[in-house]
Amino acid sequence: MNDATTGLDTLENSLLAEIASAADEPAIEAVRIAAFGKKGAVSEMLKTLGAMTAEERQVKGPAINGLKNRVTDALTARKAELKDVAITARLAAEKVDVTLPVRQSPADSAAVYTRSARSSTRLRRSSATSDFPSPKVPISRPITTISPR
Repeated sequence: MNDATTGLDTLENSLLAEIASAADEPAIEAVRIAAFGKKGAVSEMLKTLGAMTAEERQVKGPAINGLKNRVTDALTARKAELKDVAITARLAAEKVDVTLPVRQSPADSAAVYTRSARSSTRLRRSSATSDFPSPKVPISRPITTISPR
């Protein structure tokens, strides 16, 4: 029992050290896979719970599940730290100098507005006095009600 506890402590310390030393998200993902992947260290320990007797499971089950929870919490916290560092670095790189003058558009905006207003006025006038006939709409017959027999 003491050997199992020592093995869990050793595994936990090594996993937490790897998590703390991970410099980016792919490294964190590699640690997660090494711990919880199909052949991961914690996954292998969880698989052994089914073969244990009920008394062993009562002792080792909470210890293994506690290890799983502590490693998962450490992974989540480290991912959040790395994400914050990445956002801070991105914000520092994307600074905008607001003291620079505003770049003018190639066309004067008033002239563009005037041209578009004139063209829309021409378009409305030409469609109002168009020589195109209106579509013929058939006149429907009045609706009659049929009385029951």
